[in-house]
Amino acid sequence: MNLDQAMRIFLAAAVMAAMASRGGCGSPSYDACQGKACGDPCTVCPGNTSCSETAIAKACDAAGECLPVGSFECDAACAGRKCGDACAIEPACYPLCMMPAVLGYCDQAGRCGLAYPACYEPCAGKACGAQCFLCPPNDTTCVETAIVTACNRSGQYVVAPTTCP
Repeated sequence: MNLDQAMRIFLAAAVMAAMASRGGCGSPSYDACQGKACGDPCTVCPGNTSCSETAIAKACDAAGECLPVGSFECDAACAGRKCGDACAIEPACYPLCMMPAVLGYCDQAGRCGLAYPACYEPCAGKACGAQCFLCPPNDTTCVETAIVTACNRSGQYVVAPTTCP
């Protein structure tokens, strides 16, 4: 065995060991951004597993994904706010403006708009074990995954089936 082959075997073993040590990372039952607003810090590993968190600082984006800080932007008016929270729509005046800001609402994409948004929670009003869908029923641009999901006893969507009391 030459040095090149030995390095390849070592790298393959290191990658496999790192993957095995991630434990429950990425588990669909753990939602790193549940209840958090765009820009809030998050971790990909639940706190009570053997999952190894990366050293990269992460935050929730407007869609509720835990991503590296700096890889997305939050609408300044909706930074730190959840879907349905009030926000201020500032008039497009420069440098001075005599018009006041207008009350708006943050949508699921983290944008501030005039209309109150339809904030979708896949398990809202559903019993434990009920099938749920990631996409809102009226969103024609959303593409549902092929994975069957259900609501767990905490009201989170998880891969079906789930254990219910």
